[in-house]
Amino acid sequence: MSATETPLKRVAYYKGCLASLSAKELDSSTKALAPMVGLELVELESVTCCGAGDIHEAEPDYYLHLNARILAYAEATGCEMLMTVCNVCTLNLRQANFMLQGDAELLARVNENLETVGVPAYSGKVEVRHFLWEIAEGEGYERLKEVAHRGLKGLKVAPFYGCQILRPSKIMGFEDPDRLVKMNGREVYKFATRVLVSSAEAVLRQCGESVEDVDVYVPHQANVRIIDHATKKLGIPSERVVINVDRYGNTSSGSIPLALADAQADGRLQAGSLVLMTGMGAGLTWGSALMRWTLEAAA
Repeated sequence: MSATETPLKRVAYYKGCLASLSAKELDSSTKALAPMVGLELVELESVTCCGAGDIHEAEPDYYLHLNARILAYAEATGCEMLMTVCNVCTLNLRQANFMLQGDAELLARVNENLETVGVPAYSGKVEVRHFLWEIAEGEGYERLKEVAHRGLKGLKVAPFYGCQILRPSKIMGFEDPDRLVKMNGREVYKFATRVLVSSAEAVLRQCGESVEDVDVYVPHQANVRIIDHATKKLGIPSERVVINVDRYGNTSSGSIPLALADAQADGRLQAGSLVLMTGMGAGLTWGSALMRWTLEAAA
């Protein structure tokens, strides 16, 4: 390192199960990018899964000890920060840290138990942060701009943050996720109306059917204006369209099944009915399906 270079910031690096097993490319890309944004990774070796999911629900105290063990080994490296690359790990480690930092008796009991299996004591002074936070804020962001070899200007993206990187805010401490990425509602509307129509037309064409053959149209219940625009472009009469967003709101992946249940209950679905369904999902994915209904109408 030259006299003018800024020294790298040492951080304890916890890969978790994801980057260790099912997404090893996440680990390799993290190791490649970290020094470019000023981070020296001190990888934790003698650590386990954070216990998210079944262990957390079934054995909360055991789950707490698992996370305390990870935090203790991170602190033992001499680093002030434990860095993760997984949303779930971030939430669980920060949640455990929040509990331990706020309850001296709990911290003492957990340390006493961990000491029996040779784990160093944890003082509660490590901060848990996601790698993305380090490159989205402050010095990391400025360094990223310097080393990025290809700009993203003009690129249209559909960010999906997921719940576990944002909530609860008192634990995650990241209450403004949209300061770098802003939603463009006009473009989303234009995109949605376009792909719902093109996707529906494509599946009808592939199945050798026409719009006139469709008995019931069940679109994703995101927005009445989007549905109205798509049905008019497709030329499907309103009486063949199932809409329940006015009663249930946008129920996400449940919207089409709920709409099918409504259509079955009110008698619009008959045995032999040709049903066209179009859906959209997180990240602005989309698709259509065509099926022949086999159940008899509800009595």
